Amino acid sequence: MKESRRSIPRRRALAAPLPLLAVGALLAGCSDGRLPDSPPLVPAAHPAASAAPATPTLREGTYWRRPDSLWVFDKTPEVGITVGRLGDPASYTHAQTLGMRLMRVTLYWDAYASGAQKAEWDRLVANKPAGVELVAVVHQPPAALNNYTNEGRNSYAEFATFMNGVVRAYPQVKFWELFNEEDVGFYHSPDPNRKLEIFGYSSGLTARQQGARYAEMLRQVYPVVKRANPDAWVLVGGLAGRWDFIRGIYDGGGRDFFDFMAIHTYGVEATPAMSLKGRDVAALMAEAGVCGPGCTDAGRPLWSTEWGMEPGALYGAWGGKVPHEYDGQPDGPSYDDHHNSWWREALDVDAREPIYHKIIGHGLDAASDSYLQEIDARAIWPDGKTVAQGSAFNVYDFGFGLLRNHLLESGVTDPARLKRPAYDNLVAWDFNATVRGHPRRAVAVTVAGNGRWPLGYPFTRNADGTVTIQGVSVDNLVPTAVPMTDLSPVTGSTLDGDPVISFTLRNSGAIDPGTFQLTVDGADWRANAAPPTLTDGGKTLSFWSNVVNLPRGRSFTLRARVCGAGGCSETWGTY
Repeated sequence: MKESRRSIPRRRALAAPLPLLAVGALLAGCSDGRLPDSPPLVPAAHPAASAAPATPTLREGTYWRRPDSLWVFDKTPEVGITVGRLGDPASYTHAQTLGMRLMRVTLYWDAYASGAQKAEWDRLVANKPAGVELVAVVHQPPAALNNYTNEGRNSYAEFATFMNGVVRAYPQVKFWELFNEEDVGFYHSPDPNRKLEIFGYSSGLTARQQGARYAEMLRQVYPVVKRANPDAWVLVGGLAGRWDFIRGIYDGGGRDFFDFMAIHTYGVEATPAMSLKGRDVAALMAEAGVCGPGCTDAGRPLWSTEWGMEPGALYGAWGGKVPHEYDGQPDGPSYDDHHNSWWREALDVDAREPIYHKIIGHGLDAASDSYLQEIDARAIWPDGKTVAQGSAFNVYDFGFGLLRNHLLESGVTDPARLKRPAYDNLVAWDFNATVRGHPRRAVAVTVAGNGRWPLGYPFTRNADGTVTIQGVSVDNLVPTAVPMTDLSPVTGSTLDGDPVISFTLRNSGAIDPGTFQLTVDGADWRANAAPPTLTDGGKTLSFWSNVVNLPRGRSFTLRARVCGAGGCSETWGTY
């Protein structure tokens, strides 16, 4: 679907100026489950030229996906970009020039289903160059399905069918973000009063109750996406700030039906917006996402899929003034400086604080959202004119985008006229150089053992109960799943001078002892093996044996497996 200048994905426009305190509350946080990130802030009028952000360093993250599965992932900072002009082949070129592989793009459910956007998406995916990864944000249901009839379940079933089709159609797309700012009812439409209703936004439900309905959707759609493409990853649609919506996702049993949490981190100032909001959400997930003893959503990969600066935020914070009225600074350069500083500070937070897995700025070609007419009526643009006096510029050229949106949509192609200062600085900073230089690496991680040990990896049991897992190969894009078992080997004991091994295997149902298999490579264990014993109503199998004929200093590998009513359990270890 070819988007007009004013239909490029953007924030909600505000129809008229708000009082300063009201704008501060809007930008800094609100009630109904939303945690404020800071008191209302008024930024410096004209920030100094931006130095480079901190240089990212290699770091890893761990997350207990399930009691028997630990995710190890590359948490080295990485930034991507939102793109609105899907039909513009230059978008890929810009992403590559900026050194960004993550490109967030919109797939409108209604437009694609009607056929209006399908050809555009076909070309987008067909032309995707190697090294660029699309993050597809899917939202805006057809009007007939944008309702809370049958508590939204009719719409959820239709959405599952729709997602099955698009995920199978585009196996090249690894990341699917389901809806956009659904906690505030965002519905991209020319009608500013239209809201997303399928989760009950206007039905009197609290944010937490709406989150539970979103979880109902996830429970239907997530398995469909995984069957359609086992290599796909599902993100919660970026949330605007009503964090009780996240509690509702957990209330509704949604924990196991998404991979990555995503939020939006807008604000007048970049540092509190990026830092405090991310920390709040990470703490909330650790508290609400519990999957068993020692198994929580602490450390779950968190993305910020939208953030940035536009003139309307400053207009509100400055009491309805443009820069030349507020502090005598020229309007266009002042907006460019604040925009550039926001990018630098956002990257600096990401480099210094281990909060996010990935961050995606808004955006390459994005416009502006709020106080459009008010700013254009008063700002004197770089050619010395207001819009009424025939300026070649308007407020969209100083909005969220790294490119001047109005000039771009007017057909200007000269990069010198289109690129804003932040664009060239991002190229010079090359923030993604660290993650790009390490596509895959082996790491050692130390985690709480939770009575479990890794399958297929050398490990060390530490005195404090933690386990150090060695040689985990992590990809710089997606997590590595390390299977964990409740094997509990005991070493150091001897029988006639030979080492002794012992362990237990647990099953959620009765074990069939006839399925017990044990192999030890590099040693003869059978001569002195004792029969396995069953306890805990037949759900736990215990075994011990001394290991004979083991040359001094030589290691051996043990593998054990048993099956029962609750499936099969197995373990592996090198000693």
